[in-house]
Amino acid sequence: MSVSDPMIKDLKGSAVHFLGVLQPVTDDIEAVRTFCEALERILLHGLLVRINAFGYWRDPEPWHWLEKLSFKKFGAPYLYQLSVEKVRKCEKVRTNTGRTRLLIRYCLNNRCLHIPFQLLLETKQYKLVYGRESVLGSDILAQILMSVVLLPSRLQFKLDTDNSRFLDDAWLLPAVRRLTFVPADQLGISLTFVDGKAIAVEVLPDSVASEDEQIEVGDVLDELNSVVIIAGLQGCMGQVLRKSAGHPITAYVIKAKHKGTLYGPLVPLLRRAGLSTTQVLSGSITCISESKQAMTYMGRVLTADRGDVQEIKQAIRQLLGEHQETEQVLLDCHDMGVTVTRVDNSKVLMKHSYMQISSCGCTVQAPNYFAYIAEDRSISPDNRFVCYIFHTENQDLIDNTLTSIGQGFKRTHFAV
Repeated sequence: MSVSDPMIKDLKGSAVHFLGVLQPVTDDIEAVRTFCEALERILLHGLLVRINAFGYWRDPEPWHWLEKLSFKKFGAPYLYQLSVEKVRKCEKVRTNTGRTRLLIRYCLNNRCLHIPFQLLLETKQYKLVYGRESVLGSDILAQILMSVVLLPSRLQFKLDTDNSRFLDDAWLLPAVRRLTFVPADQLGISLTFVDGKAIAVEVLPDSVASEDEQIEVGDVLDELNSVVIIAGLQGCMGQVLRKSAGHPITAYVIKAKHKGTLYGPLVPLLRRAGLSTTQVLSGSITCISESKQAMTYMGRVLTADRGDVQEIKQAIRQLLGEHQETEQVLLDCHDMGVTVTRVDNSKVLMKHSYMQISSCGCTVQAPNYFAYIAEDRSISPDNRFVCYIFHTENQDLIDNTLTSIGQGFKRTHFAV
């Protein structure tokens, strides 16, 4: 193999660029991303496939050896051990790819990027990790690489390691904002969790969050009062605010907009949240799954403690054998749940959040009828679930309504 490896050339080109910028080096410098991408290619190239303790092939990932070398028995310096520990505890990255990328950024900040490569060579561990055709599997190329990674270790970096939510997906970082709001009981936003990320689907007018468009629909609430927002906090967001009642509210927000367009890795999540990407970019928001349709409300059937979809068929059969007054209604699948209103006077007959709805569906025996079951103890204290039944001759309307309710299960919204 030639000693002038093209991957090392790319890495060196980005590293030399750091010498021409004012320190500290920040994420605003494009060379930071190109340097990290070049280093990642070197780390991935020539990794040997390993077999785990159970005898299965394990996908080769640099995180395994980068983490292993932080153990005290290898004599890793404190700053490198600290960098690895920070990554281990980070709840924002969930893959080994994301962890490797975040570790590179921590090592740049802590001036210890050369340490894992130095330990890899000193302990001869590279022979167990990389093939001979790789940069790190070659004695000569590994020494050249060491001289390159030593360069940024002599410079001061100030990278935003909190901006790590999308490192699992890409090196391109989104725009972020650190915000401080006056003390309040709530921010005035509705969130839906998609892939563990809390996406704002509604910002109430005149709310704290709406001031100067600091938080917009499509943005991701990454931290609230220094608490990292993860899927496990669904339904508990209010508690986060109450713990710091009377104090200013701080938020770390990932912006949906990025340099005049939408941030690429966020686009599929916005669609899954039911948001139009075109409207998010323009600021005119309508939920894709929002629907408001006229149909006949046939009545309700109590299903005791049973809320699964199998109860719908029996409930429709029971209702058809009874006489109940029907009403023309509009069924609106909105952001937070389902609202049923009368057509003649717009009176709200019922309103259920997606968290209350346990199932929805129709039956082959009565194809023009459909229903959803929701938890509602207001009708009878001894009865937990109620099946609400509707009728329409429009089969597309039935399909669309059931789809909208089904999507609501996956993107339940939480107010903050």
